[in-house]
Amino acid sequence: MKLTDNEYKLLSKIADSTKMDCWFQIRSTSKEEDYVYDLEEGKRMSMRKGIKQLMEGIDGMYDQYLSGDEYDTLLGLLTKLI
Repeated sequence: MKLTDNEYKLLSKIADSTKMDCWFQIRSTSKEEDYVYDLEEGKRMSMRKGIKQLMEGIDGMYDQYLSGDEYDTLLGLLTKLI
């Protein structure tokens, strides 16, 4: 999966704002495929699993972290992951 610029910026913002950037990092393969890298565990994980953990970390407080456009971007991303 390749993230759009808006999706990448959004996920980075969520990780930074929630202090989950201590473990959550988006990386790319040589084939330009994005994935989540768990810095604490030192392992790669799928976008689905990594984003699921990130979403669990904000515990439904989307309005605290996201604007309306960012929320729409997040919903679009989550829809692609289903």
